[in-house]
Amino acid sequence: MKTEVGYVKSDFGERKQRMARRKLRLASNIFRISSTGYISYWRNAYIWVLCAIVENRRKKMKFKQIDIQKFDSTGNYVLNEEYILSYGYSDGWTERSFNIAFFIDIYFDCKIDLSFCLRNLKKKNGTSYSEKIEKQIESQIPIEIKNLIVSLINLKELKLKYLYADTFMEDSENEHFVINHNEKSHNIGIGILLKKVKPENESENLFLQLHIEFKKWKEDIYKKILSEI
Repeated sequence: MKTEVGYVKSDFGERKQRMARRKLRLASNIFRISSTGYISYWRNAYIWVLCAIVENRRKKMKFKQIDIQKFDSTGNYVLNEEYILSYGYSDGWTERSFNIAFFIDIYFDCKIDLSFCLRNLKKKNGTSYSEKIEKQIESQIPIEIKNLIVSLINLKELKLKYLYADTFMEDSENEHFVINHNEKSHNIGIGILLKKVKPENESENLFLQLHIEFKKWKEDIYKKILSEI
C-alpha cells in the first residue's frame, strides 16, 4: 500500500479511490490553509463564536450599581478602582421620570443603567395605564467625552467643588459625578443652576465642558431607546 498526494492508493478499486479523492477535496475546502498559516475555517468559526458571545452579552447584560460604586461612612460614593468615572442623572418628579447612570471603566468601556416611564398609554378597552421601561446597555463613548475625561485624568490635581448649585428644590433635577483621580474618588454634585457657571481653573473648565456633553449624550440615548419601543 502506498500513500500518494494525501489519499490512499490501493487495490480497493476505482470507485473507492474516487470516493477517497472526493473526501480529500472536501477536506481541503473546509480546512484550507491561508498564506499566514491559519486555517480559514477555524478562523471564521472563531470570529462567529466571538460575535455570538458579544451579542448574547449585550442582550443579557446585567450588573449591579453597588458592585461599581458604593457609599462610604461619610455618605460619599467610592468608585471601584477599575472605573474612572460615573455620572448619574435624575429628572426628579416629572412625567417621564427619567433616570440614567453611566459607568466608564479604565478601558473606556461604558455600562449604562436607565429607566423612564411611559404615561397615558391606552388599552384596547380605552383605559389609560403607565409602563416603566428599564434597560441596561453598553455604548461607545463619544470622542468629545473621551478626550475631556483623558484631559481631566491627566491633570496633576483636580480642583472642583463638592456642589455646584444656586438653589435647592425637593424632587427636582439632580446630577452627580464621581471621578477617580490619584487613587481618590472625587464626588461632584450639580443642583439647580440659575446662571451659567464661570470656570475658575482648568479643572472646572474641562469639567463644565464634560457636563454639557453628558447632558447631550443622555438625551440622545433616551430618544434612541424611545424610538425602539
